[in-house]
Amino acid sequence: MRLCCSWPSCVYLEETHAGSAPSPVSVEDVTDLVAEVLGLPAAEVAADTALTTLGLESFTAVRLRRRLRDLGLDLPMTAFLGAATVRTVTAGMADPEGTTEEEGFPLTPLQTAYWIGRDPAFPLGGVATYYYREYDRETGDPEADLANLTRAWNRLVRRHPMLRMIVDRQGRQHILPDAGPYEIAVEDLRGAGPDEVRERVRRLRHECSHQLRPADRWPLFDVRAAFLPHGRTRIFFGTDILALDMSGWMQIMSEWGRLVADPGTELPSIPTAFAEVVRHRQADPGEARRRERDLKYWRDRAASLPPGPRLPWAKDLAHVHAHRFHRTYAELDSGEWQALKEQAARRGLSPTGVLLAAFGLVLAR
Repeated sequence: MRLCCSWPSCVYLEETHAGSAPSPVSVEDVTDLVAEVLGLPAAEVAADTALTTLGLESFTAVRLRRRLRDLGLDLPMTAFLGAATVRTVTAGMADPEGTTEEEGFPLTPLQTAYWIGRDPAFPLGGVATYYYREYDRETGDPEADLANLTRAWNRLVRRHPMLRMIVDRQGRQHILPDAGPYEIAVEDLRGAGPDEVRERVRRLRHECSHQLRPADRWPLFDVRAAFLPHGRTRIFFGTDILALDMSGWMQIMSEWGRLVADPGTELPSIPTAFAEVVRHRQADPGEARRRERDLKYWRDRAASLPPGPRLPWAKDLAHVHAHRFHRTYAELDSGEWQALKEQAARRGLSPTGVLLAAFGLVLAR
């Protein structure tokens, strides 16, 4: 499985699956495999009983899918969801419940938190969880290089359906079948003086780095370029974490670089679809039990949890709008860091624990 963030709230990059073909397996073959994967006698695996009722869950579904693929039957994860049975799997039904893309699929809990945080009705809300970076390139022909970057990026958009994701007003995510070509906007500063270049780049950074892109309109990412003096091109790249987190970002950047360096590169297929995983977890009885157990735990704990820190805000949070995020840096040199680690080790503490305790003390003060 190729994923974009930490389980269980992961955002998977998807693949498209080929249409169904005559099944290379029989009902008996599938029955035997299901029995083997679930550790059941074959006699207890009825052809028309839902696989989830028999005990199939996320990990055993992955194992069953792999075993079937070895026999020549390659199905998406939706083939094992909800109403799926030995008979529907044998028939190669990719979605036995008939779920349509128009219905979409639910956000994960983490995505839901990101989505709700966009609402300005919440204190410090009205912002997106938006990741932003800049990259410089040096090429002999900026126009040709930008065209190559654009072609490669559009290949990634076609390859990864989560790059075509939107969220509707009801909080369900959808994958656009065809988002159309994406054009990288460019600002030509090759003839500008140093002061003008600095100012226009500063304005671009200010505009690009803190975006609240409409979640129900594609795209949830933004790629722009500036042609700079001396043959440099600066790429301004940002994406909403609703669709792509750090692991996904790293994969996308790696693949983009490979496609730009060699347009003939054929990337390997991605075996697991995000929508499939989300739907499967929704239908998994084991997951439902775990969700209910976790919910009960936090309901019981809620009354005894301490309040958050009483921070010295300069003004009422209800009046804070259009806020921007800034990092404040401080560094320890190598000698100081080594001494801190040694002091921590003598007390049985990790460096991370020491830093978190220091952060807590700062908040308390």
